[in-house]
Amino acid sequence: MLLPQHRSRHGVFPTLPVRENLTMAALYKCRLMRRLPVVSESRQSSLTRSWIDKLAITTRGPRDDIRTLSGGNQQKVLLGRALAADAELIILDEPTIGLDVSTKADLFRLLRNLARDGTAIVIVDSDLEELANIATRILIVHQGMAVEDLGEGPFSETDILQRCFAYLR
Repeated sequence: MLLPQHRSRHGVFPTLPVRENLTMAALYKCRLMRRLPVVSESRQSSLTRSWIDKLAITTRGPRDDIRTLSGGNQQKVLLGRALAADAELIILDEPTIGLDVSTKADLFRLLRNLARDGTAIVIVDSDLEELANIATRILIVHQGMAVEDLGEGPFSETDILQRCFAYLR
């Protein structure tokens, strides 16, 4: 599941509340009956409340307008969408743009826990400091192709930057 850089334009469904935004990819878990494609609102709300609690999403409740949430909480809703659908691979594109320091720390803690528990996480990011701190493996991509594998960390911003600039010649 992809968590895009511009959440408010490409990630969230701005006309739908938190509940629908969070459960959109996991509606199969909210069916009224196994064979009927009818969503049970109580199951959907229960699933939403569960992820709101697990991810510490600051909202008044499942029916809250997604546009009233901060960027960090919108990001958590998108991550919750992926997790509610049992995604085995999560791709985050510039995941911390617009987030405050505390929310970044929460996001990175959550990502580390997910990775430890077996979820594959790919982060596309131009913030080298963040990559050096969070990544367990870094690939240098140039013109759409992985051109170098820096292996397993630790990494420094300087090392990453030098390897990136080597491909600009």
